Amino acid sequence: ILGNIKAKLLTAKASMIKGDINLTGDAVFEAESVIVGNLNTDNLELSGKIKGNIKANGNVVVSDSVFGNISCDNLILQNEDLSDSEITAKGHVIIENGVSVKGQVKCRDITIYGKLGGNAEAKEKAEIGEEGVFAGELKAGSFGVHLGAKITGAANVSGQN
Repeated sequence: ILGNIKAKLLTAKASMIKGDINLTGDAVFEAESVIVGNLNTDNLELSGKIKGNIKANGNVVVSDSVFGNISCDNLILQNEDLSDSEITAKGHVIIENGVSVKGQVKCRDITIYGKLGGNAEAKEKAEIGEEGVFAGELKAGSFGVHLGAKITGAANVSGQN
């Protein structure tokens, strides 16, 4: 598909889309889908790849690659890596085990089971899981570290929620 798409709901299976996508509803991109362009939607389930920015008014679950920035309510990153990304979430960001993120994260809460290399700012709570790895500067209202977590850098914990 070449060109821009405007729709209420979009489900794509093994599709190649070049152009911006603007949805007033939800989007599901299954494995082997490739998007080259920016994506604006409500909720997103991405098992394909995107080279562009994601802006969602709801929740985003990413199981493949994103080469761009993500802005949403809540974000779950599964399976794949992100580089040079800027993530902004109104709520919770979860970086699952096996995922490596290099970039900046701003959110209300963050839970790191995988790896985050870059700066993170969590207004309320930051948590590093037992296999989590964090390298960078962290600012958070509260901060929890599980036994086995690895941290390199600095943490500024305000104690405010």
